Amino acid sequence: MNNKKIIIMGDVHGEIRKLNNFINKKRPEIILQCGDFGWWPSFRDNVDKIAKFKNTKVYFCDGNHEEHSVLRQDGKVHELCPNVFWCSRGSTITLPDGRIVLFIGGASSADKRWRKEGVTWFPEEDITDDDIHRALNHDHVDIVISHTCPLHFSIDFNKMFVYDKIHDKNRERLDAVLKKYQPDLWFFGHWHTHCIGICGNTKWECFDYLGHTDIYFDYL
Repeated sequence: MNNKKIIIMGDVHGEIRKLNNFINKKRPEIILQCGDFGWWPSFRDNVDKIAKFKNTKVYFCDGNHEEHSVLRQDGKVHELCPNVFWCSRGSTITLPDGRIVLFIGGASSADKRWRKEGVTWFPEEDITDDDIHRALNHDHVDIVISHTCPLHFSIDFNKMFVYDKIHDKNRERLDAVLKKYQPDLWFFGHWHTHCIGICGNTKWECFDYLGHTDIYFDYL
């Protein structure tokens, strides 16, 4: 089903003005965003001071580049400012057509060696056992939104500069989510490239970051 009212989007990295322009042009009802939204209230004006999303609701999972000290992983959906919803790890929403979307953010920062712990890098970026427990506590899931992806997804690493992302232990944790639900669709970002594939019954798609030359969004 091609529903132009719902958009899946890759990393935003705090480029809220670009996101505003995108929304004003495409006018979706819902955006499902795959982490690295860029929630850094300590380093810039809060998103609610510059976001003008009007009738568009943005739901995002956390990536590795967020201010994790202000995000509470409790399996719930939090409205951080009008029409901007952070979906903590293991939380779900139900789309207008009835499909259930599971959010499970988190990933390891390949650049953490150049960041300062507790200020620009947080160990809470990694997915925990509790996060996975919450994520597995559902009867059925149709779609998964994550930041990185399960280890079982075969990605062509030759086409991207990945630092040590290939060794991210969070990918192994996401395999448990894939194994339980075998969702119809799985979307993620993190890799700053676009690629697609199939793993068992699951079609997956990775998006580039907002405004880059490669594909950074698609319609659900």
